[in-house]
Amino acid sequence: FPSHDNNGSRHYAYRGVAYPSITTVLGSIHNEWLVRWKESVGEDRASAISRKATSIGTAVHSLCEAYLQNNERGVIKQLRAAMPEVQVRFRNFKPFLNDISEVFIQEAPLVSSILKVAGTVDCFAVYKGRPCVIDFKTSNSVKTKEDIEHYFAQASFYAFAIAEMYNVPLPDIVIAIAVNGLKEPLVFESKP
Repeated sequence: FPSHDNNGSRHYAYRGVAYPSITTVLGSIHNEWLVRWKESVGEDRASAISRKATSIGTAVHSLCEAYLQNNERGVIKQLRAAMPEVQVRFRNFKPFLNDISEVFIQEAPLVSSILKVAGTVDCFAVYKGRPCVIDFKTSNSVKTKEDIEHYFAQASFYAFAIAEMYNVPLPDIVIAIAVNGLKEPLVFESKP
């Protein structure tokens, strides 16, 4: 189903209803740390850092998607064109990706008529023998479980939407973060 931006927020049209995206909903929560960080580095520098981080995250995510689709040519082509940071982070992700045995959906729009929210899930697959919502992230710093509560909220929405839309049991959640300087991704597992 189609999505569109409306005054800086993303909405998905589904059966005649416009649902806000989960990232829009979670983004409306005031992030005091983000305000402090922008003030400490300056607005221009913060924008440049954010653009670079988004570029790296998008490229790594695209490589993970191609890898899970067994699109070897696509992976090789993307790696050749990728920044060294992207190449390293993707290679560090590969052992994690190899623990995914069956992919059900990738980059699929989801909606919950109950929660009145929509979004696009990175991956719903079998990870280490169980169905899981998998969210791929990149970071310049090591994160703790407490640092990524908003990631768990986002992935929990995806799990509930998958259960609602596909009439399947509620899947587990896996957040995998490729951190600059670490050889393996941080992997956080949870129930929704």
